[in-house]
Amino acid sequence: MSPAPELQGTLLVAPNAPQLPACRLQRDGLASGWERTANPAERGRFETQLGAEGWKVHFIAGAVAVKGFGFSRPKMLAAALGRLIDAVKLQGCNCAEVDEVQMRSIFGIPYVSISGHPRHIQKSMLFRTAIASA
Repeated sequence: MSPAPELQGTLLVAPNAPQLPACRLQRDGLASGWERTANPAERGRFETQLGAEGWKVHFIAGAVAVKGFGFSRPKMLAAALGRLIDAVKLQGCNCAEVDEVQMRSIFGIPYVSISGHPRHIQKSMLFRTAIASA
């Protein structure tokens, strides 16, 4: 099955994460209300603009891998992205970087496998989350 190149390299951003009006993010039905950068070049521009305003975009080591099963490609992607977002939220982060998206099948049942890294936008150089400061 073909990959989902429209998601690879994108940055998913929580609705409550700091954002700048000059940064264009897309809202779509796949990411549970989270917005995403249009492509990897747009992600770079987004991160540069945040940095220019004094915000830090932290990269969290340790990839998160999730799967979504089904026969409807949009539903599979939505389920897998929902799981990725849930895993990122558990780590107290407000962004996720999608590293790899692969469409596969096992015993004739299609599924999508998504891997990514948690990211976090904040003013401080030290990584602090809402969970850690509670």
